[in-house]
Amino acid sequence: MKKEEVIKAVAKVFTDKISELKSSLEGTRDRARDAPGHNVSHSDTSRFQLSNLALGIERQVVEYEEILKQIKGVSLEPADKISVGSLFILCDTGNDEERNFLMLYQGGGEKIIVDGVEITTLSVTAPIAQVCLGKEIDDEVKYRNTTFGVTEIQ
Repeated sequence: MKKEEVIKAVAKVFTDKISELKSSLEGTRDRARDAPGHNVSHSDTSRFQLSNLALGIERQVVEYEEILKQIKGVSLEPADKISVGSLFILCDTGNDEERNFLMLYQGGGEKIIVDGVEITTLSVTAPIAQVCLGKEIDDEVKYRNTTFGVTEIQ
């Protein structure tokens, strides 16, 4: 699996999310404009609630755009140690199950499939990311009563 392909796939996930959110934002703004305001009915807060929803969607769009910028700036150069931007594989020493990760500053928790392999994005602040930072190939990582071996870093 090539890091470049993984980066493209992750970027597509966030690009699609941004597109969906922008579409949702447009519809929410339209509904907010058409909703009765508090001066029409004191008990109807639809306009206010929809406006707040639109603000929340806007914040999420900005956050995802920042993540997308970060993803596009990830170095494709090989790395010796796990750091932000690393694509790496951990192997459970108990059952030889491999897990693939891409470490980012933010935007963790996304699971994508590239060439039939599941890759999970990790935010650098995630507990498992914290124990992986600085590890090299053949180092061991202990997380939640499980020991993993670092088998690959890109």
